[in-house]
Amino acid sequence: MSKKKLPQELQDAKDLLEQMGFVVLTRRSYEAAQRRQEIARWREQDAIEDKKRQREWMEKEIFPWKRHLQNRVNHLGYLALELGATTAQMLGGVPCDCGREQCKLPT
Repeated sequence: MSKKKLPQELQDAKDLLEQMGFVVLTRRSYEAAQRRQEIARWREQDAIEDKKRQREWMEKEIFPWKRHLQNRVNHLGYLALELGATTAQMLGGVPCDCGREQCKLPT
């Protein structure tokens, strides 16, 4: 792709602006940069909205089940304590004396 030769006055103005620290873009380059920035903003906004939708879904679908399971585990733990289990047995620190393989401590 060949660049168009600018008239001398425009080239001098461009050189002066560049010397002053400005970036000189063609209209097409400027519009392309604006478009990329707009797409980046859309993607960022989409990511924020996706995270919000995911949190709402988790609060609706996952957290109630988590609370239900926590309550069930607590209930079973209290029931086991009432039936004579020790906390050490419930935490796996002391094997029970039933002789089943799954009740033995790992070595």
